[in-house]
Amino acid sequence: MVVIIPKSEKEFTDLSYWKKFFKHNSSFEWYGDYSKLGQIFEKYIKSTDFILQIGCGNSSLADDLYDNGYRNILSIDTDQNVIDKQNKKNCENRPTLKFKNCSASNIDLQNSSVNVIIDKGTLDALLPSKYSEKEYILVDSIFKEIERCLAPFGRYIILSCNFSTRSYYSKIVKLF
Repeated sequence: MVVIIPKSEKEFTDLSYWKKFFKHNSSFEWYGDYSKLGQIFEKYIKSTDFILQIGCGNSSLADDLYDNGYRNILSIDTDQNVIDKQNKKNCENRPTLKFKNCSASNIDLQNSSVNVIIDKGTLDALLPSKYSEKEYILVDSIFKEIERCLAPFGRYIILSCNFSTRSYYSKIVKLF
């Protein structure tokens, strides 16, 4: 496995970086794997919850959730190749685990239909600390979709290291 760590924050938010990253890596866990994060998830997620993971990439988080008793999981990403790999990897041993090519800014789900949305670094990849109006509009549309899709008393679990952007942090606090 080749790990291609971004050389700069700008590269981290570049779509071509991610295409190259997914091409050369079978699985990679930004911000920790289930062995490090499982206790947090187990505290806030019930086994009966419908879980949506946005920006799943090649992470094994959905696999690990499934293997720990969560069966109603949909993971989305905009990279069709990574979605195809995830579906192929999981179709036999995890038949109810679903992966779909979909943008977090336009989620193909009913209003108030999701109990838990997990964002493990997705917003970090979309909104650098010095962002353009275009990036801000994209992230704003993602927050609107998260708000629309979450059921009453739903949980938005975000793992991020990008709280240097005050408007990003204040938007999360205001919504939730």
